[in-house]
Amino acid sequence: MISGIELKRILYSSPNLIKDLLSSMGCQHIKKTRDRITSTRPNGDNKNSVNIFLTETLNVKVYTRTEFENRYEIQDIITLTQYFLDCSLFEATNYICKVCNIDNSGDYVRREENPTISFLRKYKRLIRNEEEIVDTPLDESVLNQFIHAPCKIFTDDNISILAQEYFEVGYDLLENRVIFPIRNEKGELVTVKGRTLAENYKLLGLPKYYVYYDTQTNHILYGSWQNKEELKKAEYILVFESEKSVMKCWQYGIYNCVAICKKSISKQQIRKLLSMGKPIILCYDSDVSEKEIKIIARNFKNLIPVYYTLDTFGLLGEKTAPIDIDLETFNVLIENKIEYKE
Repeated sequence: MISGIELKRILYSSPNLIKDLLSSMGCQHIKKTRDRITSTRPNGDNKNSVNIFLTETLNVKVYTRTEFENRYEIQDIITLTQYFLDCSLFEATNYICKVCNIDNSGDYVRREENPTISFLRKYKRLIRNEEEIVDTPLDESVLNQFIHAPCKIFTDDNISILAQEYFEVGYDLLENRVIFPIRNEKGELVTVKGRTLAENYKLLGLPKYYVYYDTQTNHILYGSWQNKEELKKAEYILVFESEKSVMKCWQYGIYNCVAICKKSISKQQIRKLLSMGKPIILCYDSDVSEKEIKIIARNFKNLIPVYYTLDTFGLLGEKTAPIDIDLETFNVLIENKIEYKE
């Protein structure tokens, strides 16, 4: 078993390992200066709460601790890990070795880089200069202007009444549109989307879909709120174009799905899908070519496995989503999914 002195010697010689360790435990704003590495505590907001001094002993000072937490005697990086994980010293040492890929058998040889750490580094580079969108939620009372009832055009499109109720489908009497709320992953109401029921909407110059409130929505993954718990447990994530596909999946008992609400995918949506850390299957409509799908898949930069459905059997109609026909057809497409490779 590796000794604490030898473990700290390895970490001292490779400060990036310390940064990886802090990141794995939920610390944020990790920064290296000439003589120390600083960060927040897990889920904390004080950017300089944790101070790890870059000496061979890797002494540590943690600020903003509660009286209860003072029962831990934090002296170095190992006891800091013990404190954050609330575990034994032995378990803390094993955790450090596992995260940092340090051989703890006594040979002290660092193995090849942990794929998880490699992913984190690439992922951080991808989002480093990206500004996060902060939603300004609407008051729930705005939904009172609509009639809360299933809509025939959705029923005719094989979306069950139960699914329409779950996704809060309603009707705009004044504008003659079927509507449904758009919520973020916290369940906050961001806007309302409407689909015109006028058959001659093109002649009338009406948009087929209309967003009622001028709010930025290109970061939304539709269904991430309604399917929140199931997405956490899912082995992979299905990514559709339209909100209706998520509704149809729900009525079939398929909950590991979201919609990007258009053909193109935004950087914010890519970031959110990457943060789930699971393989994705792109389930685009039949009018999207394989070449277009590959261009979309390339956005994930091989950070996670990406698959896609393709109607090579001629099962779908023109501009038809993979879930539109029936569950059996959808299962065939999923079983024959194609892995994206550059």
